[in-house]
Amino acid sequence: MSESKKMEIKERLALLSSAIDEKVKQLGERGELTSRHEAYAGDLQERQAELRAKLQKAVHDHDFWQAAKSELELDSSALVSEFRSWTEELDTGKV
Repeated sequence: MSESKKMEIKERLALLSSAIDEKVKQLGERGELTSRHEAYAGDLQERQAELRAKLQKAVHDHDFWQAAKSELELDSSALVSEFRSWTEELDTGKV
């Protein structure tokens, strides 16, 4: 995997972490943060941390080729999509 691809995935994960933190902060400021939201955000953050650890291990082990690349890309895309769906639900009042 190229350095630029590694950096792209790292940046996406860092942006996701910031976005989760910001959404939790916004909910708290509006008085809308429930234990359910906190648990969900915690789950997203845990999964994001797991993906970051996978990426770091793969880079360290120089074992990054097709399987790891595909898994990380799919996992990170799914996680970002899930976060976006959650924020849309929050913004429309469905949660």
